[in-house]
Amino acid sequence: MQKKEIKVGGIYNLKYYKDFTVPVRVVKIGTYKAIIEYVEKGTFEVKPVPNPAVFGAVKEAVPFNQILTEYA
Repeated sequence: MQKKEIKVGGIYNLKYYKDFTVPVRVVKIGTYKAIIEYVEKGTFEVKPVPNPAVFGAVKEAVPFNQILTEYA
């Protein structure tokens, strides 16, 4: 997606690994990256970042090209 199509508070599919996507909520939009938090499918409750290197964190910065589509 393009930066202008991404809205703060929106739920989007994030390309996580190869063909695997996870739902995320956009918290803030920066110049080159979006700050996102991972959410549970269905409930949209915030969950920790799945990357063990940032264990316990809930927010992560990702490039716009990793945000694929709006989560329906």
